[in-house]
Amino acid sequence: HDEQIKNPVVKHYEFAKEAPRDRLLEDLERSALLQAAGPRIKPMILMAMWTGMRQGEILQLRWSDVDFQKHVINIRKETTKDTQARMVPLFRDPKKPGINLEKMLFQMWVERIGPAVVGNAAGERAWWTSYYRPAFNKALRLSGVKDFTFRDLRHTFVADHIMAGTDLKTIATYVGHES
Repeated sequence: HDEQIKNPVVKHYEFAKEAPRDRLLEDLERSALLQAAGPRIKPMILMAMWTGMRQGEILQLRWSDVDFQKHVINIRKETTKDTQARMVPLFRDPKKPGINLEKMLFQMWVERIGPAVVGNAAGERAWWTSYYRPAFNKALRLSGVKDFTFRDLRHTFVADHIMAGTDLKTIATYVGHES
């Protein structure tokens, strides 16, 4: 037989190609979101906004991955989407240079109770859906920020660094894109 096998799903579903999101936090939204964020979700928001790390990378981050002497976060290959390890500098907020991720992380390290950088009350890794999503949704609701996802924090990181003059190849390296 020389007949081509057709995918039976195709005739039942039309797969729409969505345009990529380009939703960024405006300055007032950024302030409002951080003000509304409780202690459970605020470190995750700041880490995503200031490092461009993916949600899963932050959730799997251990204290042994944070190198305060070299001022970097080591993202292990088994925690990345593309299985490529990388290092992300511990940045200051490009919009507010006095606010420093490294200081915040160091304070969290001093108070740590377990191996996870962001974790539950026992210091263990917590899951997004049951532990963090409700806190993130509450922060969005209280801040009045609409049509915004956690992934949009990565887009905000990229836009901040483009506006600050960081070259695109460096930004791509930070966020784990090869090109």
